[in-house]
Amino acid sequence: MTPMFVLPKLKVIQIGQQDIILCSFNTESGSEVYIEDLYGFYQDSKNSLNIMNFSADNYKKKLNESINYKLQSDNVLDIIINNKDLYDIDLKKL
Repeated sequence: MTPMFVLPKLKVIQIGQQDIILCSFNTESGSEVYIEDLYGFYQDSKNSLNIMNFSADNYKKKLNESINYKLQSDNVLDIIINNKDLYDIDLKKL
């Protein structure tokens, strides 16, 4: 539970034949900051409990790896997503 008393949220999903329990924890709240960590719990074929963690830090790392930019010229900014130049932004118009 957080200082704002935000309780975890649970949901059961199925991927293939595997049931996964998702649990979303609000890890930081207050002063308009709201960050959730997502965990997935599942049993493997040996009935061992496995945990997958999808934290805000993981998202930020993946986002920083996926989205880049470079200045093409004095007036054009290239936005590169997954190593593909997808957007050119004319800085003069902006």
